[in-house]
Amino acid sequence: MQRPDGAGLLSESMWKYLMNNGSSQMLIAALAAMGEAIPPDAQEFIEACLNHPDPDIRAMACEKAIKSGRPTHFAYVLNLITDPDPLVAETAFCVVRDMPVNELSIILDYALGSPDE
Repeated sequence: MQRPDGAGLLSESMWKYLMNNGSSQMLIAALAAMGEAIPPDAQEFIEACLNHPDPDIRAMACEKAIKSGRPTHFAYVLNLITDPDPLVAETAFCVVRDMPVNELSIILDYALGSPDE
């Protein structure tokens, strides 16, 4: 979902279309195709996936949310550690546990200092 120069292949409107109209299989495919770098236009898409009713999508979105580096995404993933679905809860726990300590410290510091709920 990204070009080698880091720019996304999908526009913001395409991400919104996927969020609102994509099947579970389409959302999972989009998450899988993102790779390591999260396109800037996909931030809302990731948030929607973290709140999706399908546990497979929530679980897959955990890793992408952490890679985005956004404190709000980090907070969503922390919340998913208590998800009723065991796959989602375990995935969320593992992605937080496996974060490099320096990254975890920075994002936790930023999240704690943020006025956002």
